[in-house]
Amino acid sequence: MFFCSETHAQSSVEAAFIIPVCMLVLICLLQPLCLMYTQAIMWSAANQALRCMETTQDESSVKSYIHRRLSAIPEAPLFHVGGEGDWDISCSGFSEKTAEITISGHAKPLPLFYAASRLFAKVDNQGIVLTIKAHSQVRPDWLGGDYESWVEMWDQ
Repeated sequence: MFFCSETHAQSSVEAAFIIPVCMLVLICLLQPLCLMYTQAIMWSAANQALRCMETTQDESSVKSYIHRRLSAIPEAPLFHVGGEGDWDISCSGFSEKTAEITISGHAKPLPLFYAASRLFAKVDNQGIVLTIKAHSQVRPDWLGGDYESWVEMWDQ
C-alpha cells in the first residue's frame, strides 16, 4: 500500500534550494580559475619571449611571438575580450643586460564576480585589466662584448 507523506515533498524543496546554491558556488569558483588560466598563459608567453630576446634584436618578431602564444587564450569574456588588438605588449632592454616584457589585456567576468573584483583589481570600461610583468637577466655579467661582436665571431 502506498502512503503519501510530507517527507517526499521536503526533499523536492531541499533540491530546489540546494541546486541553485551549488551552481552559484561552482560559478564563483570557475571565474577565478578562468582568470588564473589567462594570467598563466600571459606569464608563460612573457618568459618565453624573454628567452627569445637573448638571440634577436627585432622587437616586432618578439611581439609576434608573444601574440602567437597568447592565441591559446579563448576569446570568451571570462578569459579575454577585445581580440588580438586588445593586447598591449611592451618590450624593453634589447641591448642591455636585463630585459623586461609587460603584457596587458582585459577580461569581462560574470556580473556577480565583476562587482566584487572592483574592490581588488584594476578595472576600466572594458573590464578587469590583467597585467603581467616579466624581467630577466638576458646577458650574464661575465659575458664580454655585445650582440654584434658575438654574431661577427660566429660568422667567420
